[in-house]
Amino acid sequence: EDYTDAEKTGIRLRGTYYNEGDIQVDVTGGTVSSDGDGVHARYILTNDRNGAIAVAVSEGASVAGGRNGIYVGSAGAGGDDLRAQSVAVDGRVTGGAGAGVHLAGGGRLTVGRTGRIGATSGVGVLSDGPGDLHATVAGTVEGDIRMAGTGALRLAVAEGGVVTGTVRDPVGLSVLSGSIGRLLYAGGATVTVARTGALTGVEVEDGIEALRAEAGDLAVTVAGRVRGDIVGLGAGDHLVAVAEGGAVTGTVHLAASTVRVDGAVGRVRFDNGGQVTVGRSGRLTGIEGVAIRNEGGALRVVSAGRIEGDVVDVGERPAAVTVEAGGTVTGSIDLSAEGSAVTVDGTAGRVLLDGGGTVTVGGSGRLTGIEDRAIASARGDLEVEIRQAPGETAEQ
Repeated sequence: EDYTDAEKTGIRLRGTYYNEGDIQVDVTGGTVSSDGDGVHARYILTNDRNGAIAVAVSEGASVAGGRNGIYVGSAGAGGDDLRAQSVAVDGRVTGGAGAGVHLAGGGRLTVGRTGRIGATSGVGVLSDGPGDLHATVAGTVEGDIRMAGTGALRLAVAEGGVVTGTVRDPVGLSVLSGSIGRLLYAGGATVTVARTGALTGVEVEDGIEALRAEAGDLAVTVAGRVRGDIVGLGAGDHLVAVAEGGAVTGTVHLAASTVRVDGAVGRVRFDNGGQVTVGRSGRLTGIEGVAIRNEGGALRVVSAGRIEGDVVDVGERPAAVTVEAGGTVTGSIDLSAEGSAVTVDGTAGRVLLDGGGTVTVGGSGRLTGIEDRAIASARGDLEVEIRQAPGETAEQ
């Protein structure tokens, strides 16, 4: 067979017809390098009776291609919606304009602890055509894992495993014990970031994003580390819970629903109202001076922890903010809607009720005042009640 420069391949194995047996490539040492695919293994004619394809790169071996590091395709159909084709990487695989590993039609990918996959294109792993991709990562995938076909991505990232880029719509990724750059969902999802897990975030137009669900229900539990924003859009139910010891450095931006903070979160933003509960170990560190902001709908905040920055509601429905004993709001509680209510049994900087409402300062409550102002209303009636324990003097 004549090879042009564009087709030059390090190792090429092709089966023309079905029933020709299996294709197996083992790179046990040394280096395979080419201008095309480093390893190219496929059947020319797609048929369910084709043999299996298996490619393995051992620890210490390397495969590099100017297009794909490894290309595998057109093996016979396997069971459980899994194509009978597999790639195991314990060495180094590097792609160029294509992907590090390209599985046409899905299959099984295993990246061992010493394995490393990457490509100059930024696509570590690509699966297209029919068939699911079952990927287990205990080593490193540099870049994205992309599904361009009709199959589903079934992904497991073990403790110590790393995917540096974006992973879209992984099915069944309920617990993340390793590290992923960003999770991107067209619909909803349920994700738990374990204590050993991390979403390291990737740069997007608006900053650094770690997780986004463009529609559907979203349930996220964080016991590990999330660098960047968590974004939930659409009309589904959204719940984000950050356990003690867990951290989200960016903004939890939801259309609505609930946020529970017992660890650390940068900022919470609602488009259509929601509930924020900050436990005693919880902390909202604030971003650009704002810890909570609501654009519409009803806002409910209950805090026994520490909120560093302002609580701002610009919606048209009455809001309710309660600072429990031991809780702190370092900035202002600034609520726009008429009939809003603030109860302070802990410490807050000041209360601004633009449309009037009710302020209750309990016996253990304290408003420290900001710019010589503790309580104010721009319009509407303001009702203030100061409750003092016997022999105490309220501080305002």
